Amino acid sequence: MTKKPDTEKDLTYFDITYGKSLIRSSRFEISTTFQPRGNQAAVTPEQQAEADKRRAAYQERLKEIDAKYPFQGATIKDFVDHIDYAVKVAGIDHVGVGTDFDGGGGVPGFNDHSEAFNVTVELVKRGYTEQQIVKIWGGNLLRVWRDVEKAAKK
Repeated sequence: MTKKPDTEKDLTYFDITYGKSLIRSSRFEISTTFQPRGNQAAVTPEQQAEADKRRAAYQERLKEIDAKYPFQGATIKDFVDHIDYAVKVAGIDHVGVGTDFDGGGGVPGFNDHSEAFNVTVELVKRGYTEQQIVKIWGGNLLRVWRDVEKAAKK
């Protein structure tokens, strides 16, 4: 049985049926950028206009959701809190982070790779050593890749 929200502000509630419907319709609306592939016929101006209309309606619905449930974005501190937790649970040798190189990370101060230094600064403030920071920023990944390559050669 689905739990109903106690109040309008109870954001822990998620109606599965509504969610599945929203996901299905959103996937359809988002996927309406017509780009011919292979031997598909080119899109007509009417089809593109209809796709643009659906996309605009989708964007308007997103604005309504954003107005009802304002985004409370994560901070650099929140991001590094997650790194701290992963280190606590898995150990420093099993944690790594990366970036979305072209932007859109959603964390103010770490929206793309050019702002990765801000994460490093927060790690230093928390007492991470240079060696630990190297592991987090790719050293662990490179170590695992080397191990995989060795195993593949056997």
